[in-house]
Amino acid sequence: MADDGHLGLRARLQRLAPLFAIAFAVRALYAFAMVLIDGDAALMSPDSHGFAAATGTFVRALERGAVSGWDWLGPELDRMPIPHWLMALTTAQFGQGGIFGYVLLQGAIDAATCVAIAATAAALRRDLFRPAAVVAVLNPTMIAVSGLYLTDTVFVFFVAVAFLAVARWLRAPDWSWALAIGMALGLAGLSRTMAVAFIPVLALAMAAAALVLRGRLLRRLAQAAAATAVAAACFAPILARNVGVYGAWAVTPQSGVHMLLWQASLVREGIDGTPFAEAARQALDEFDARNPDLDRSNPFVVSAAMQSLAVEKLAAYGPAAIARAWAKGAIINLAAPAATVVPTFAALSGTSFYETRGDGIVDKIGTFLFDNASPLYAWIVGLGILGVAVLRLVQLRGLWIWLRTPGARLFLGFAALWVGFVLAVNGPVASPKYRLPIEPMLAVACAFGLSRRRPA
Repeated sequence: MADDGHLGLRARLQRLAPLFAIAFAVRALYAFAMVLIDGDAALMSPDSHGFAAATGTFVRALERGAVSGWDWLGPELDRMPIPHWLMALTTAQFGQGGIFGYVLLQGAIDAATCVAIAATAAALRRDLFRPAAVVAVLNPTMIAVSGLYLTDTVFVFFVAVAFLAVARWLRAPDWSWALAIGMALGLAGLSRTMAVAFIPVLALAMAAAALVLRGRLLRRLAQAAAATAVAAACFAPILARNVGVYGAWAVTPQSGVHMLLWQASLVREGIDGTPFAEAARQALDEFDARNPDLDRSNPFVVSAAMQSLAVEKLAAYGPAAIARAWAKGAIINLAAPAATVVPTFAALSGTSFYETRGDGIVDKIGTFLFDNASPLYAWIVGLGILGVAVLRLVQLRGLWIWLRTPGARLFLGFAALWVGFVLAVNGPVASPKYRLPIEPMLAVACAFGLSRRRPA
């Protein structure tokens, strides 16, 4: 790996500040353009309305001095504290303009993510800084999602920082980078629960890397253990609240809804063609009918019951159907253009992808693209798919070069673990928004693909 450790703080700032400024300007201009076209509605996805309502309630409680104890962790058990606090901060500061203020703040956070991506690529090979910076700054998925009132952009920033620390630790395994890995991953877990499940995976990967790297084995294993402990300590307050209040050794009650209403319903759609929205409604009706006496006051009890029904359904559907659904979800997640999550563009289609009927996935995609309310939407999405295809080809070349680059292969293993983990967790649930967590890795692969150096 190239070494840029000789650069002083001033030199590094001179190198990184312009990248941050350009990335933020791109995202701020995008947000301003969207608001000029469609007002605050352009910044709101379906989930955004729930976030805005909960944030407003929390800020009003703050103003009354009615927030205490576990309330500081947020009003919703399935939303982690850091994005919630940032949303509350901008709402308290800007009032009615809090939504746009938060989106601008996300633009700054996403600009910092661009810096982390470029620095990660440079840690692998110094000449990759510039192509990785360009790819990150102009990344359509990052730009589009940063322009929405959601929690994903904050989460991906901490993920990018965690993997920057991993790249540095692999190059020079010391305590500072090991602790940075743990802290960044822990903060990612306080932004979105997906990161919590990745902590043991990363711990095992660091332990395996310690066996491969030269030097003091016990010291590196201790660093891996320390990173794990720091990450786990970050979300300990969430677990303490859930155990103390609900008696649940779980981080979120969201898993039941995700498995039953999303994953199981999408697997069923692949089997008998029942559209996702209808399958989810029927699954919820069946759940209610089966559990008339369930303690609805405890969301973790409800989640466990939903998981039980989801497991029953998935077992009945069989491993082949599950594998097909997961494969289709991965393909759509990797291929869907960013325009499909932009509310102003998505409104042109007249219906969502999940509500579209079709005889199989190919027919469903064709119906969604070419039999909707707007030919313009079909053109936008079609051109977007073409652009994504070109990027994937560049990234495939990049993966080949990455694999042939001495000193970068071990980090490629960590990147592959993260990509596989995200695709496995999302399963058949597909959208560019769900691809966002792997965009830092895709950007690094693209930087390799755009580089002039050929495979060794």
